[in-house]
Amino acid sequence: MTRSRERRIATYNLHGAVGIDCKFAPERIGELLNEIDADIFALQEVPLGGAHSPDVLDVLRAA
Repeated sequence: MTRSRERRIATYNLHGAVGIDCKFAPERIGELLNEIDADIFALQEVPLGGAHSPDVLDVLRAA
């Protein structure tokens, strides 16, 4: 008999990494995602960098 491993899946909308205080703070989102401790995350509205903004995924990977 094969035992299946339980997985935690979460979805989260970053809203451009801007909090309710209107501050761009991807580090805070990284801390929150660590608290959720899911195996898989489906993230929405993630800034991927450009001329005037950093790649938030890099920040989240480092968290």
